[in-house]
Amino acid sequence: MIGITRFARFAGLLGVPVLFPAFAKAAWLSVLPEFNPFKYNSFPVNAALQSSLLARSLQQQLTRTTRDDRLVDLPPILTFQSVVDFTTEAGAVTEQSRAWGLVYPSDLFSLSHVAVPFPMSDGVYEMEPDPSEHFGVNLGAMAARESAAR
Repeated sequence: MIGITRFARFAGLLGVPVLFPAFAKAAWLSVLPEFNPFKYNSFPVNAALQSSLLARSLQQQLTRTTRDDRLVDLPPILTFQSVVDFTTEAGAVTEQSRAWGLVYPSDLFSLSHVAVPFPMSDGVYEMEPDPSEHFGVNLGAMAARESAAR
């Protein structure tokens, strides 16, 4: 939701045709096959509107906090970024990183967008799924590998 444009505030208008039964599909910006039970691929118009409202409210709070010189009171924040995420500081053209001196297991695949702890036996997300909970795909047991040949 960081890359929301100013036009997202008009997302609610896209849902107006939903008032007529023949246009029920207008409630969705996209409808895609679902394979991950905790991260939906389809996106409803209302979610776009709510995302826009949240982003604008957060921006207003950050602007006030900056103007009042209170950002120094903010404690350090630990964040995680996906290797396929393109979020950088506003206007930045180079990445910024800080070494923590920690080693992340190479066989562990992070689903950082899912902020829910799962038991090691979870059939979808964990590395040692319970065989009775087989749903056709086990995201936790998948090993993402970088190709050595470039």
